[in-house]
Amino acid sequence: MFFVKSLSHTILLPPKAFGKSLREQLIQRLRDDKEGTCDGRFGYIVHILEINDPPKGLVQAGTGFAEYRLDYRALVFKPFRNEVMDGVITNVMKTGFFAECGPLQVFVSTHLMPPEMKLETTNGNTSYVYPDDHPEAQSNWRIVKNENVRLKIVSVKPDMGGLFAIGSIRQDHLGRIAD
Repeated sequence: MFFVKSLSHTILLPPKAFGKSLREQLIQRLRDDKEGTCDGRFGYIVHILEINDPPKGLVQAGTGFAEYRLDYRALVFKPFRNEVMDGVITNVMKTGFFAECGPLQVFVSTHLMPPEMKLETTNGNTSYVYPDDHPEAQSNWRIVKNENVRLKIVSVKPDMGGLFAIGSIRQDHLGRIAD
């Protein structure tokens, strides 16, 4: 789920940035460019931990810009298949529900929920509930927006600007997390 990864990134700086605060500008620019972004191969870059070796710039002919290649270590978040995660339900609909597990958007289809759960709509709110005769029905167990849920990742795919996952709550100890 969370890893420390060695990565690199190239930054172009204009001549007006050259000066005493060059290193601080490079670090800030690296943080602005990379923190909070997602690479399908490495996952979400959560935080830049350190920059290796002082960067050495190469001035480009004709433009005066300096090109810096920064090698750094970062904390990354990358979910894997069969990983169990906690999240918050953001949307419930007829076909299933969406949950957010940190920056990861997860969809749980009705086919990946316990077969006993039924769709219920009251006052415009959609939820999934167990029938009255089911043992879980007495605990008022519901899949409803803004509830915490524990799910298992079935698959992870790169999406535009991030990752998208399919999840399941069809096994024991998965589903709504009691308060």
